[in-house]
Amino acid sequence: MKLTRIGGTFVLGALLGAVAACGSGSGGSTSTAPPTSITRTLAYVVSECSEDAQYHWTSHQSLRIQHGEGAPITVKGFEFDVGPLLQTTDACSLVGLYRFGSNSVVWGFFQRLGISPDGSTVVFEVTDDFSVQHLPEYGGVSGLLPEEKKGFFSVRADGSGLRRLGPASQEQTYRAAKDPSAPGGWSGWLPPSYSIFSPDGRRVTFTDLGPGPTGEKAIQIFTMDVVSGEREQLTSLPALEPVSPYDPSVFPGVFLDNDTVQFKTYARTDVSTYTVTVKDKLLTKQEPVAIPGSVLVPNFFITGPAGNAFAIGFYSPPGKPPVNQLPHLESVVYELFVAGGANLPQVSEGTLLQLTTFGRSDTALYGALLSPDRQHVLFPASADPFGTNPSENCQIFSIDTLGTNLRQLTFASEGTHSVSGCAYPYPPGCVSAFLGADAATDSVLFHSSCNLLGTNPYGGQLFAMHFDGSGLRQLTDFKGMVTEPDGTVTVELPGPFAVLPPTQ
Repeated sequence: MKLTRIGGTFVLGALLGAVAACGSGSGGSTSTAPPTSITRTLAYVVSECSEDAQYHWTSHQSLRIQHGEGAPITVKGFEFDVGPLLQTTDACSLVGLYRFGSNSVVWGFFQRLGISPDGSTVVFEVTDDFSVQHLPEYGGVSGLLPEEKKGFFSVRADGSGLRRLGPASQEQTYRAAKDPSAPGGWSGWLPPSYSIFSPDGRRVTFTDLGPGPTGEKAIQIFTMDVVSGEREQLTSLPALEPVSPYDPSVFPGVFLDNDTVQFKTYARTDVSTYTVTVKDKLLTKQEPVAIPGSVLVPNFFITGPAGNAFAIGFYSPPGKPPVNQLPHLESVVYELFVAGGANLPQVSEGTLLQLTTFGRSDTALYGALLSPDRQHVLFPASADPFGTNPSENCQIFSIDTLGTNLRQLTFASEGTHSVSGCAYPYPPGCVSAFLGADAATDSVLFHSSCNLLGTNPYGGQLFAMHFDGSGLRQLTDFKGMVTEPDGTVTVELPGPFAVLPPTQ
């Protein structure tokens, strides 16, 4: 995912993009299944800010855990208040404008977050080392948090048993750099929402700094035992030069099974996706293969790992930019792929199968979701293959894992043509991003800044629906952005998030 900085905040945006494959089918679902609900564990940060007419900024964050329809539990001892700080821009207004609470990793304290597969344990990371509230140009100060509140922590899902596992990662969870061509003059990268746990719940994975082949400090893939807190470095990568200052050279990994972590590199000398084993530290490079009739451009990269589904980006050939080329992005097209193997036996082992041919710069940038029956992939895109998305807003689509039966599941519109589709939530337009799924209730959980049911005019909320798009239901009612008569702006948004992986 890409993150663009607008003044004093950051918003998701498109990274670089890709060329791809095959997909066809019919329109939206006609199912009348009843509304879905949260039936499993959900952890999320509530990020709030307030700002007066003189740009005095105050902020508050807390970590909450929720089971099903029950009231959320606030983890005691991890509620943080900061301010007032004098900002140089209307920072809180900009946080509210882009309606995505996970941007709080840039200015807040909660960073990595995950839930064990059995729902019993939440692991979270807290640090102020990379918060822009440190920066003097934003009125920031150092030492916002006491040392005992920094690091990785675990807590039971009922809020009990809080304990520290170890220090925080030295590798920040986002990237940002000046970009004169982008809105507000900054661009960058924000991590997606997916589980950091292994399927057996014994370990979490994350990026940190560690020694490379010659002892140089570089970004590496690590795991940590959630009982003992013991860390293990799985890779010994050299210090890679990133392709751009807006992206890390090594992206966070995700467990494919208890012994395999998948991750990608995005460096000038290595744009690839790899797997590495926990037991033997065996590093294997994955190669994409297109279905018949598709052409792959060699200089590709992969983003947004979500189980077996990926967005792969390819630089567009000269004279053929993406259909929705944005002025501040490079000429790259993203398409949707799935990875074959034990979890997807209908696709050959080691193959990345191309599913879409939209030719756009934002397809599946917010990740993709493989259905528990492993027959369908849900993904966001701004395409209009059926004439039902004329505003080219960010919608959720479904396609079979062999590239057939493409369907549009949501029909959001902000009233005018979207300025950036799924690239970033720059109004007019909005974005939806998957959080998880539950086979037991046939439920897909996602965050959206779209006003899908007429009850989310300017905020970010959690929604649920069935895999066929029916039973859409808004699950939360956060404040979003509100401007008082005296000019004071208040914002309340959820994010970052963690949910249980799909049940099988």
